[in-house]
Amino acid sequence: MGTVYEALDPVLNRKVAIKRMMPGFAEAPELRLRFLREAQAAGGLRHRNIVTVYDLGDDKGEPYIAMEFIEGTDLEKIIQSKEPLSIERKLDVIRQICEGLGYAHKAGIVHRDVKPANIRLTPEGEVKVMDFGIAHLQSSTMTKSGLVMGTVHYMAPEQIQGRKVDHRTDIFSVGAIAYELIAYRRPFEGDSLTSVMFKIMHEEADASGLPRTDYSPGLEVIVLKALARDPEARYATLDEMRAELERLVRDTAPRLMQRAVGAGDDTAPEAAVAPAASPPGEPGEDAAQALRLRVEKELAEIRAEMERARAAGQLQKALVYTRRLLELDPEAADLARVAAEIEATIHEKELEQLCEMALSYAADSDLELAQKIAARIERMAPDSPRYRQLRAYLDEETARRKAKALTARAGDELAEGDLEAALASAEEALRVYAEAPAAREIRDRVAGILAARGKRGAPGKAEAPPAAVPAPAVASAPARVPDALADVPEAPATPPPDTLTPLPEGAPASPEAAALVESARRLLRDRAVESALPLLEQAAALEPSHAGLSRLLALTRIEARKARIESLTTAALEHFVRSEHRQARTAVEQALALDPTNRKARELQTILGALG
Repeated sequence: MGTVYEALDPVLNRKVAIKRMMPGFAEAPELRLRFLREAQAAGGLRHRNIVTVYDLGDDKGEPYIAMEFIEGTDLEKIIQSKEPLSIERKLDVIRQICEGLGYAHKAGIVHRDVKPANIRLTPEGEVKVMDFGIAHLQSSTMTKSGLVMGTVHYMAPEQIQGRKVDHRTDIFSVGAIAYELIAYRRPFEGDSLTSVMFKIMHEEADASGLPRTDYSPGLEVIVLKALARDPEARYATLDEMRAELERLVRDTAPRLMQRAVGAGDDTAPEAAVAPAASPPGEPGEDAAQALRLRVEKELAEIRAEMERARAAGQLQKALVYTRRLLELDPEAADLARVAAEIEATIHEKELEQLCEMALSYAADSDLELAQKIAARIERMAPDSPRYRQLRAYLDEETARRKAKALTARAGDELAEGDLEAALASAEEALRVYAEAPAAREIRDRVAGILAARGKRGAPGKAEAPPAAVPAPAVASAPARVPDALADVPEAPATPPPDTLTPLPEGAPASPEAAALVESARRLLRDRAVESALPLLEQAAALEPSHAGLSRLLALTRIEARKARIESLTTAALEHFVRSEHRQARTAVEQALALDPTNRKARELQTILGALG
């Protein structure tokens, strides 16, 4: 359904992969929606084992996705060529697939098309899960009942039957991939797709097809559990399957190392138990020596890659190598220390980035978003010196801006001659922020005037200060009124009269339409834009030719759209503060769908991406 290009991002000077829908497909609404859904599903995921989506756009009516360019080979090609991978390497590939998809599942996303062609291995040994082409949020109802999607050999029984699917469908697919990678044959074969589907739905995978390895029979148990026909019999999560694999490797490693140095155990061959009985050069000794050298070489190579990545500042990459070393040698204290140091450095960098974001938003007068980010940082590291500095700055800036607003109010009250109110506002501003010179000046001048008038027996309201004592210049912030509703009368200070100012074009001729317009305009006067919109739409349906009604409806739709975007952004911020990242991403995506240029939503999307 698309073509993938290798391209260059000229801004960051990096390679990217651009997936573009083929001509003709873009005109098909369902395929276009599927293509966009792929970008939305993968775009909110930030994990080392999932391809990163950078951007989504449209070129001459054809949508495209710009994503991370991954060097390496698809798992499908490795399986087809039966590349001679060690069993340890295969287990590590399966483990990383579990990590990436497990992360997506925790974000509420099911891939539903997991297959070897959608998994790529990089030269550094990392696994990348790609192509969330038919992924969907678990709460989505977009997929029609009974619609079969995916690749048959890796589909779970419930998916083939068109029943409801969840993350356990992906677990079955991972089991099928694990079986094929280990045995270089599929768990379910047949002469036709119908035959394959029948076997998946009615037969168990053939355990005898899996070759015996150093990790038998535990490995076979893990793979077959993932391939269970009943979803309830599979692993509850991929994290659970990954933990089983890691436990199997840890439990088996000591026995392999012992055998490598010729120590053996009670079940080992006699030559392994007593290596001295075998003359130098015998096959058993040569094999043990070769295995020991291979393990040592692999450890040395991985450690060298880890050190290079760390020196280059590629901390996530260095952490992957360190964890791999720990899996091979769990007792290495120095590796545990290095892993802890790298994790601490990554944590500090994340905190630094978030603090810088918060400060930049505060400087740009967006204190609300800055406070939300600060709340997130507080939960991550409440005792961090950078957080304490940020909190002190935000508290001071909040107080200063509140004092500024109170000072502006005091200036207005002074200009109106309401001296007591001006004095009260100025004193409140100084209580909020003592370093407010304009508020102090108003307080001192008004207090002097009131004292003087009190001596003359005329306290209270007075005319504006004499010209010899001019009031300080204080900016007054006017009330915010949507431009699009300028024709709707402002609510005066006193209760509004029942009668509204007539529309310039007059009221609609239809009494029912006129009543709806009257009710809608009252709601608009109270800034209840979203409640007014359906009333105006009903009125327009009754009298579509009324120019004034059409104009008011168009303007109200604009304001309702703005209100909806603001509501979604506010909801996203609230979810963000409560660490509900999946809900926050959903709200942000909905806001950006309405307004792709919305700055606040885009900034929050960046923050959520940085947090993973």
